[in-house]
Amino acid sequence: MINKFSFLSVIQTLYAQGARIIKGEKFSRENHNAIQFHSGNEDFNPANGTEMLCAAINNNNASTAVLVYKDKIQRISNQGEKRIYSTDEDGAEVVAEIHLKNDGKLYIEATDELDLVVGGNCNITISGNAVLGITGNATVEVGGDASLDVTGACDITAGTEANIDAPAINLGTGGAYIARLGDQVTVGGITGTITSASLLHKCG
Repeated sequence: MINKFSFLSVIQTLYAQGARIIKGEKFSRENHNAIQFHSGNEDFNPANGTEMLCAAINNNNASTAVLVYKDKIQRISNQGEKRIYSTDEDGAEVVAEIHLKNDGKLYIEATDELDLVVGGNCNITISGNAVLGITGNATVEVGGDASLDVTGACDITAGTEANIDAPAINLGTGGAYIARLGDQVTVGGITGTITSASLLHKCG
């Protein structure tokens, strides 16, 4: 029977005998250990300073369990929304979060790296427009074949050089492997001659 409640502030956490033990401090500076129970398939390690509402079973402080937590992060979710986040070790600021908005939007933010690991196939379907903005360098590595299928126009723009390194380069359904000035090429069933060209850079 639960007959004693108390507020504790997290000062240390440890894992022992298959459970997370949280050492908490009362406002009177008295320390207690509490066992963390959690929802299914969840792993939450509270930051130092997080407040806990705990319950002692049968009035025994040695059998204290954590009921709920109260951290230092501002509540910003609107009605119907859910926000999942992690903080720094002091619980002072959010460092990564997933915010499910009430208008159907999903917001994901990581202040450092974002790793997405898929053991099998990965299918991404976007009904509207998509924009990928990268301020640094980007590398795409494909172990097998790769295909880019565009039903409309496709523009590739490079600020300095565009290098293509391959044993053979085919234009459309035919033409020379390397299209040079004066070469005759066939693209989409239409045959033409290269009449102007820019400086050719050797690849590889």
